[in-house]
Amino acid sequence: MRKIVFLRIVVLAFISVIPAVGISQVSIANKLWVGENNEYIKADSTIIRFETFSKKFGNTRVARFYSINTDTLKLVDSNNDESGLTSNFLVKLNGKSQMTMTPINSGAKQLTNLITLDGVKEKLSYKEIHHFPFDSLKFEKIIFNATECYGRCPAMSLEIKSDENFRFIGGKYSARNGHYSGTISSDQYKQLLEILRYAQLDLVECSSNQNIDLPTYTLEVHYNGRIRYFKTCVLPFVLDDLGEFLLTLPGRVNLIDSNEKFEIKFDSVLK
Repeated sequence: MRKIVFLRIVVLAFISVIPAVGISQVSIANKLWVGENNEYIKADSTIIRFETFSKKFGNTRVARFYSINTDTLKLVDSNNDESGLTSNFLVKLNGKSQMTMTPINSGAKQLTNLITLDGVKEKLSYKEIHHFPFDSLKFEKIIFNATECYGRCPAMSLEIKSDENFRFIGGKYSARNGHYSGTISSDQYKQLLEILRYAQLDLVECSSNQNIDLPTYTLEVHYNGRIRYFKTCVLPFVLDDLGEFLLTLPGRVNLIDSNEKFEIKFDSVLK
C-alpha cells in the first residue's frame, strides 16, 4: 500500500511539471520595441504603452493594462475592468529581439488602427531597439533645458561638448543653484554616446506639446554636421533614456563654481 501511494505521488508530481517545462512564457517588459514605421512599444510589469507619430496628430500614445498567458497578450482599459472586453493578440518572439503581434479578436483589430493611425492591421512587427545602432555617429555637442512644473521639477540648462567639457546653470529644485563648469568623466561620456547610438536621431519625430502643469524640455543635439532640435513637455519613448541621463547628470558631476555668469543658447533658436 505504501508503495502504491508513493508511486501516485511521484506520478502526480511529474504531471504537474510538464506544462512548466513544455510551455514558455513570453516576456516583453523592460525593453523598447520599434515598429516598421517607427511605432514604439514600452511595457512594465502591468502597463503596455504604444507610441506613434503623425504630422496630423503629432506624438500619440495609447496605454492599456495587460497580462500574458503563455503566448496570448490580453489588453484592458483599466486594471479594474469588469466588462470582460479585451483586445487579444497572439505574440511570437523570434529569439529575444524580434516580435510579432497578431490580433485574434475584433477588439485587437480595432486597436491596431489606434496604435498605428494607419488602418486595421493583420499583423504588427517589432524589433528591439538594439537592432538599430547608429555606428557612424560623430557627436559634437548637446544642449538641454528643463523648466519648472506644477510640482518639484528641476529648472536647469546644460551643455556637453565632444571634449567632455560641461557647463551647467541650476535653478529651482536642481542639484545646485548657480553657474558651474567642469568635465564629465570618461565613463559618463561613454554612457552618453551609447545612449545617443540608440536614440534614432535621424528618424525620431517629436511634436511641440506644452502643458502648464508639466516641465518643458528643449533639446538640441549636434552630430554628423547636423542639428536635431526638440521642444516638448513629453519626450518620445526613444529619447527617454537621454532625458533621464541629462536630468540626473548635474548630481553626478563635480561642479566647479564659475567666476562669471554665462548663458547657454540654442543654435537653432539663434538661426
